[in-house]
Amino acid sequence: MSFRQNKIVKFIAKTATYVLFCLALAAIIIMYTPLVNSLCRPLMVKADLQKADVIVVLEGGMYPGGELPLFSLMRTVKGVELYKKGYANKILFSGCTGNPNPLHIPEENGMARVAVNLGVPPQAILLEDKSTRTYENALKTAEMMKENNLTTALLVTSAAHMKRSMLSFEHAGVKVFAAPAEPVEMYTDDSMERLVFFRSVMREYAALVMYKVRGWI
Repeated sequence: MSFRQNKIVKFIAKTATYVLFCLALAAIIIMYTPLVNSLCRPLMVKADLQKADVIVVLEGGMYPGGELPLFSLMRTVKGVELYKKGYANKILFSGCTGNPNPLHIPEENGMARVAVNLGVPPQAILLEDKSTRTYENALKTAEMMKENNLTTALLVTSAAHMKRSMLSFEHAGVKVFAAPAEPVEMYTDDSMERLVFFRSVMREYAALVMYKVRGWI
């Protein structure tokens, strides 16, 4: 190996060591300090529970086997809770959370299926199963609400997702009141959960910038 090649190898090894050290330090800070909890705070929207024409629950994904991940389950339970307390007579689940559902049968949608199992009658459920992002959730839900003569909505989503969701729905012309799920992102002290939530929180900040640039909020 020539002197130049040896120098390049040493430089690469030194740089790689430095990068790995920085990544390890960042992971430790994220996992064992309240950094993520603090970053969540500006994304929060205070709950404003008011009676509305419909409770809109945004999808949070679904596992291949049909099971709901944490955020989807929390949003669904929150929506059902609000329905049972009489805040609205309809629940609208927005997003692709189930198998292809051309007949709009509630039981074929993951979140709607859980809602039915928790006691919500199928006839009280509306499905918007075309949208794949928050901006589309807002536009397609607005269209469906107009078709069903619904004007106000209680919006249910994860706490850290609420700010972008509210701005998107307001931009789409929907009068919404915030009904965030429990803010586990803000209060968790579990190291692995903090690491997972960090990705979600940073994604929210990046999405807010992108939505603003594109004129979606």
